[in-house]
Amino acid sequence: MLDPDNAAALVGLAVVGLFASLSAASDEREALLTKAEASVKRALALSPNFALAHLILGNVFTFTNRAME
Repeated sequence: MLDPDNAAALVGLAVVGLFASLSAASDEREALLTKAEASVKRALALSPNFALAHLILGNVFTFTNRAME
């Protein structure tokens, strides 16, 4: 079970979701990106200066056409 207070594990989960979304069908892709975003936002709530989390969130925003956020 994933520790919900482990920022690094949450970012890792987001990375897996992000990369899995690249080869997923469109409905599944949206669900994977939504989960990745939730994981990385939780990681940033725990560790606001986690640079990798910011990078992954930027990638999620790019892949969901929200790069300007």
